[in-house]
Parts: sequence; C-alpha cells; structure tokens
Amino acid sequence: MKIGAITLATILTFAATQAFSQNANDAVEASNPIVAILNGEPVLASEVVEFYESLGPDVAQVAFQSIYPQLLESTVSRKLVNQMGRSQGLLEDEEAIRKIQFWTERVIEEIIVNRWVESNLTDDLIQVAYEAMIADITIVEEVRASHILVETQEEGYEAIVRIENGELFADLARELSTGPSGAEGGDLDFFKYEDVIPEFSDIAFSLPVGEYTTEPVETQFGWHIILVTDRRSLDPPSYEESYDSLRQQEGMRLLGEFYESLKGSNQIILFNFDGTPAGEEGPIAPVVAPAAPVVAPAGEESAGNAPPPRP
Repeated sequence: MKIGAITLATILTFAATQAFSQNANDAVEASNPIVAILNGEPVLASEVVEFYESLGPDVAQVAFQSIYPQLLESTVSRKLVNQMGRSQGLLEDEEAIRKIQFWTERVIEEIIVNRWVESNLTDDLIQVAYEAMIADITIVEEVRASHILVETQEEGYEAIVRIENGELFADLARELSTGPSGAEGGDLDFFKYEDVIPEFSDIAFSLPVGEYTTEPVETQFGWHIILVTDRRSLDPPSYEESYDSLRQQEGMRLLGEFYESLKGSNQIILFNFDGTPAGEEGPIAPVVAPAAPVVAPAGEESAGNAPPPRP
C-alpha cells in the first residue's frame, strides 16, 4: 500500500530518534522547567527536547548536552517567528490552515503507527526472526593459503624440488614469486572459494592444512605452488550482533501488516487525479505539461504575441 511506503522513512527515523533522545528526556525529569521567556510566554525544557527529537538519528547521536545552547537558540527563534505569525492572524490564513491540517495528520499517523509497532515488536518476535535467519544461513568455509607464482612450469618444478629438499616455503616465495604476495612470504590470508579464480580455489579447497601441491598449477597469471596453512568456518552472527537489523526488519514487516489490515477493514474508493473513477489498473495522474509561452524571434511579432496597442 503506497501510504506505508511514504511514511516508512519518517516512522523509522522517529523510532530511532526516540532511543537516542532518552538522555535528553531524563534531563527534563518531572519538573519540566522553564528555559526561556519570550515576551511573557514561557518556553519549557520539553519543547527543546521535542525539537531535538525531530532532527533525526544523525543529529540525535550527538549528546543533547553538548548542543543544548544551539537547540535552545533555534527553539527561541522558531517561537519568536510563531508569535509574529499569530499576531498577524496567520492561524486563520487559508494556506496555514491547510498545512496545519496536513502536519496534524502526519503527527497522528506517526504516533499511532509507532505505538502499534512498538507494542508488537517484542524480543520474542525478534528471537523467532533470528532463528529463521540462522536456519537459512549456509556455513561458509574459508581457506588460508600461501603460493609461489612463477612464469613457467619448469620454474614451478624447480621450486617444488627445493621445498622437498627442506627450504622454507615463505623464503622461496620471497625469492622466486612474481606475485605481490611474495614480499609476505606468499601469504594470501583467508579467502572464500569465490574470492579467487576457480583453478586456484579448486586446488586450495581440496588440500589438507599443511600440504602443498606437488605439481605446478596453471592459471592465467602463471604457474603456482600452493600451500594451505589454515582452514575455518565462519560463524553466523550472534543474536546481539543481529538485533538492531532484525528489529528494523521486523518493524518494517509489522508496518506493512498494519497498513494492509487497515486497508482491509475500511471502505476505500479511489479516483484518478481528474476526479474520474479509477480503473482496474489503479488510479492515474495524467501528465499535462504546462503551456510554454510563445516568444517571437527578435524583430518579429506574431498575431498571437502582438503587444497591446499603445494609447
């Protein structure tokens, strides 16, 4: 449902900011003191906190206390402009009434939806989502290998003979390898199967730890002697590591359920932008380009663009 997509970013931002602004709410406490007086009208601490909350999670990650003077200054400026607008009768202005109604609806929607999502977004629900995620995860294996890269097969055989005669693999890699890992003794660190070319991975993932190839392996880069030094399986993320992303994921899912349920339990009649009934394909807004003014070339005047007669 479109309305869900439109409000989702606002709602998730609101929810995230609520968490970040807890310290600011604690600072207000029960007394909610006056923090400014503007022409006799008090400004309460809670109003500064509400402004802070409205700025979104990026700003709300900054400690409330560290930017309180700027927040208060902005609140005071907004209040002074509002006093001016009220004194000019702006609350009775047609444009103001229309925009106030729009934002009133947005605030009501935000509060209703956030309360509904928060009441249904339990830790038990997130635990179920975590278990489902873990069940779908394929255990990923990684291999750590070193290699010596040379230009010819003959050079590869010569390196293998030297290894069999007791020379250290890392020392030979530093001496012989033409690859960038040569300086590190040929170490490639851990990699997944798909991280390197198949000809290399096929061999590396088939070797036991501690063994090397007794035949040079050809790839597009040259000839390799491959030594497997370690192997590991990547553990799935923990519940704690996954909590925030799963909470957002389940919040979005609940949000969709909320709007779908709301749509199903109410009578909704949709119309096209021109007021005609919407068809089976859904409502449409006709694309009507505004008429561009016709400008006559310099020195010419068409009948449609003739200037008004001079008196």
